[in-house]
Amino acid sequence: MEYKLPWGSTHPGLLVYLVDLSGSMAWDDKIKRVSNIIWNVLDCLIAPCQDMGVYKERFHLEIVGYNQYTYELFSGGVNKVLDAIDATESNQQFIDIEKEGKAQGLTHMAMAYEKAAEIIRKWIKEQTAKNIPIPAPVVINITDGYPEEVGVPEADSRNKALRAARELLNISVPDGRVLLFNIHIDGEAGSEPELMFPDSRPTDNKKGFLFDASTELNDIFVTRAQRAGLPAKPNSHFMVSNLTDAGLLTKLIVFGSSVSGLTKPNGRCEVPIP
Repeated sequence: MEYKLPWGSTHPGLLVYLVDLSGSMAWDDKIKRVSNIIWNVLDCLIAPCQDMGVYKERFHLEIVGYNQYTYELFSGGVNKVLDAIDATESNQQFIDIEKEGKAQGLTHMAMAYEKAAEIIRKWIKEQTAKNIPIPAPVVINITDGYPEEVGVPEADSRNKALRAARELLNISVPDGRVLLFNIHIDGEAGSEPELMFPDSRPTDNKKGFLFDASTELNDIFVTRAQRAGLPAKPNSHFMVSNLTDAGLLTKLIVFGSSVSGLTKPNGRCEVPIP
């Protein structure tokens, strides 16, 4: 599992964003801020896909919203992403927060992980049938809370979500297993200490869940994170908690989205980190 196959037009990568649409995401304009950030991140990811004025299909994007249900917020390749960016340029809202992206209900995170697994298995089947090499898929979960389901005790909700996360993490292609990055955002600066890429399991059960549900970074990814100015070290897990800074959130999502690398025309793997 060396994760050496970068995204390219002959072997595009699969990127899945899971976006929490529970009711608390409506507070402090969190879902609006996340939507703006996704718009900016995709602008960064598109740039390396240009080759002599033509945009190559170097990755496929799926955006899934979730609360008690899952919602397909976006599905398509690079050129469809470009069309969506052009259509939203006036307000930088990639997610329609008044329709499919409306925040309501609870955080059924197990369902979100299960949906990501379904998308990835379908992608692997389709690409394998075409004899196309498959870079390890990347899943980024953006949430302001923790697993919570109607009528289910908190611990049971977390255990259910952890089982779903582990099933997702166990999906593999020759390039490596699925990479799962959990990003927990918070509405109030200073409410709790920020935690980023921990190398040991937090004692707090909620943060411990995020740690257990996230990919452990190998040496390649630790080095790439450090080059991007991020505090990763051996045994770090692909998670952050209580993040409040929008600029840092953008940087983390760009890094997580492009950790496998996008192949530029000169053969280098490079995505600008804000």
